[in-house]
Amino acid sequence: METNTITKVLVTGSTGFIGAHVVDALLHRGLSVCCATRSRKKGNALIAARPTYKDNLSLAILEDFSSESAGPEGWGGPVKYQAGNGYGGLEDALHGCQGVVHCASPFTYDTQDNEKELLLPAINGVRALLGACSSPTSTVRRIVLTSSFASIIDTDRHDSITGEEGYFTYTAEDWNPLSYEEAAAPYTSAVVAYRGSKKFAESEAWGFVNRNGGRYRTWEERGNVELVVICPPMTFGPVVHPVDSIAQLNESNKMLWQVRNVLMGEEGNLPVSRVPFWVDVRDLAAAHAEALIRPEVVGKRYIVSSPERFSYGIAARVISKLKKTGDGFDTWKDGGEEPVGGKGQEIDMRYGLDGATAERELGITYKGFTECVEDLIKQVEGIEDEEGEKKGKIVGAEKPLDNQDVGQAITREMEGQEKRGVDAAASDTNGSPKGRNLEVDQEGDMRTPRENEVKEAETWEKVREEAMQQIAIKKIEETQEAIHANEQYWLERELDARMGEPDSTGNWK
Repeated sequence: METNTITKVLVTGSTGFIGAHVVDALLHRGLSVCCATRSRKKGNALIAARPTYKDNLSLAILEDFSSESAGPEGWGGPVKYQAGNGYGGLEDALHGCQGVVHCASPFTYDTQDNEKELLLPAINGVRALLGACSSPTSTVRRIVLTSSFASIIDTDRHDSITGEEGYFTYTAEDWNPLSYEEAAAPYTSAVVAYRGSKKFAESEAWGFVNRNGGRYRTWEERGNVELVVICPPMTFGPVVHPVDSIAQLNESNKMLWQVRNVLMGEEGNLPVSRVPFWVDVRDLAAAHAEALIRPEVVGKRYIVSSPERFSYGIAARVISKLKKTGDGFDTWKDGGEEPVGGKGQEIDMRYGLDGATAERELGITYKGFTECVEDLIKQVEGIEDEEGEKKGKIVGAEKPLDNQDVGQAITREMEGQEKRGVDAAASDTNGSPKGRNLEVDQEGDMRTPRENEVKEAETWEKVREEAMQQIAIKKIEETQEAIHANEQYWLERELDARMGEPDSTGNWK
């Protein structure tokens, strides 16, 4: 396969954390990109943010092509997608494409049924994509699949190590030994089930392109489709996908932001990492792009991982140093040199990851952890500053106003109005109604000065009550408008967060 045979690429999960970086990496290499997403709003925002490349970008709105309930043959029946039905819009999206980068996959740790919510959607998503790529009209020649270190890790293997002599390095030849039955079992945690979903989705892809006739094989052989698989560990770094608020950050970056917040004085402890391996999302995106265009890497599987190990304690030390550079960190918990919770997080040294092969064969250079963390934290602080200026957001408010807030606001306003001006306007320096101490009242009735005082006081009380009612009505209207705007703002945030767009590994929630 010659490098220059790929001119247009479909990227699934394009509006997610990893997917958007992949889009940029491809554009920077002169390729046209079709951005596949289920959210038109996010897709339009992604393209609008790249005006320089507007002629090289297009948008494809997909259905949820991973949602079919049937599993692979032997695990619940054949997939429901049939050639000619569009595979959730994938056939149309692939028009004119010679390459595909498949970043999208389901991701959630809040499951009731591991098989239905994690395993089958991941497997069926790959099957639908491969089905679309195998259609008679398809021009696709290479697929790059975003898998995960989760499909490689064998926790029993490194948990059994007791001394330095047992040290080993994971390579692309290793596979997670988890069985489908164990991953789908109701007693299995969502974390373990997610690892299974990545393993079996990747296995589905290899079974397709290898034409091995095995249990993963479901389509007619298509020998001219090539596959390269990328298996990253934890992925951090600045975001380039549509993000309106900190709540919309991908999960891995939220962990680094939590570290920052602990340092700034919030209650809580630092997170604890399950594995000490990571990669900068920009390096990961470059690896995807190179895997797509380099002819010599066809059929290979790569672990893309920085040689540096990490912990959230190390992240705390990196972030704490920013306070000495004048980058906006003004208040720090305890004010000390040592970051809160920075001690006591041991780094697992029992095993390693072979990220060097990918670095060498894909021509990438890994960024350092300090650069990665600093770039993210500075960016997210900017997002935090902008959040208070969003429409409907009350600056400084941590949550929308509720009915109790409304009542308190109205009471404070009414009391303040009365104290500041109403009673003062009703009295002169002698304590009598100002300008109202007359022999003849406004109706022309004659009264004694004392009678006039009583009458004027009664009249003023009525005027005051009417005025206070108008103040209350106005404040109620204004506050209700604020409530509505805030509720709308927070509802949109919640909906955006649940739209099903890719998460920290480009995975669909």
